[in-house]
Amino acid sequence: MMEAIEMGLFDTLETEEGFVTPHSFASKHGYDVDITERLFDVLSCSGLLEKEISSKGSYEYRNTSGTRKYLTKSKLPTLLNLAFLEETMVFRTLEKLPDILKSGKRAMNIMNGKPMAASQQQTGVTFHNAPAQILNPMGKYNKNTEKPDIKASKENETKDVYAIPTPSSPHYKAGQMADLQMQFMLSMDGIAASCASAIVQAFDLFSHRIAVDLGGGSGRIANEFANMFPEMEVIVFDLPPVVHAAQKQFQHHRNDRISFVEGDMLVDSLPKGDLYILGHVLHGFSKANINTILKKIFDKLPRGGSLLVLEKVLSDDKTAPDIPITNNLVLSMITEGRERTIIEYRKLLMKHGFKNTKMRRIEGFNYYDAILAKKPF
Repeated sequence: MMEAIEMGLFDTLETEEGFVTPHSFASKHGYDVDITERLFDVLSCSGLLEKEISSKGSYEYRNTSGTRKYLTKSKLPTLLNLAFLEETMVFRTLEKLPDILKSGKRAMNIMNGKPMAASQQQTGVTFHNAPAQILNPMGKYNKNTEKPDIKASKENETKDVYAIPTPSSPHYKAGQMADLQMQFMLSMDGIAASCASAIVQAFDLFSHRIAVDLGGGSGRIANEFANMFPEMEVIVFDLPPVVHAAQKQFQHHRNDRISFVEGDMLVDSLPKGDLYILGHVLHGFSKANINTILKKIFDKLPRGGSLLVLEKVLSDDKTAPDIPITNNLVLSMITEGRERTIIEYRKLLMKHGFKNTKMRRIEGFNYYDAILAKKPF
């Protein structure tokens, strides 16, 4: 999939009218016909291409609706940023899994974007170049040095550093991204897109008037809340670089009742609200940081206020769903966090005074379930 993305295969198929045969596609682009057909079959088997028999009896292929929507570089929202993050960071960490298993030391903590200190890390994995690798997803890699071969012009390094890569932009060609937070924001925007409307309908929240989305990134979920609840004001609270990028690049998430506030949820005072939202936050933090965040939220909430936690929840026996099961291992290597069962979330929230914890599964293949907890009257 990654090779197909990097060579622009899905984008090229998108320019074709309907289905194409391996022969016509290979001839048009100078590829070997036999290998092209085998590649198409792999992508079809993986659910990335549709395959059917034409009236002439030959096999034809085209992008699936999911590929068309999330894996082409010209479309937003996109999952490309998530895919490149996993390739450049997660897959490289997995290569050192035997060392990590023996040492028990994480390669890095992506929640602060820093490599683990030498005294803490015994894996041989270093991510001093991780920001460059992660933030240049469209760049080609020198397989020997593992450094991106990026030739960025002065123009790419200056003005519109938060620009989202498109085929017509210099950022697309050079792979320039602003920083680690921006790349994560694009990734989170992509994974939230498919189920944001289901998230806001998971519980009846019409009685709430001010929602604060902590670490709300692009404002996609905030926008869904504002659209769903016409009497609700929504505040997106995030780090300054993220807020600047969100306000500049995600105009389509704008609503008169959405505002952005800069800050760090661990150290700064939280905006006042009667509903706090934590989307993909708790699973990445250490126990100490989670305790800090939950205490601050509980103290800030009025009696009867709510906390909405958006995480993919493990089954009680930790055998499903696939996404949090695999992500739980990944988190152990790149954060101080973990995925949890609903029993573990209830215990964690109860420890900080929250009651009446409920969960709603978000059906389908996605990265979210919804957990609602209340501050007692």
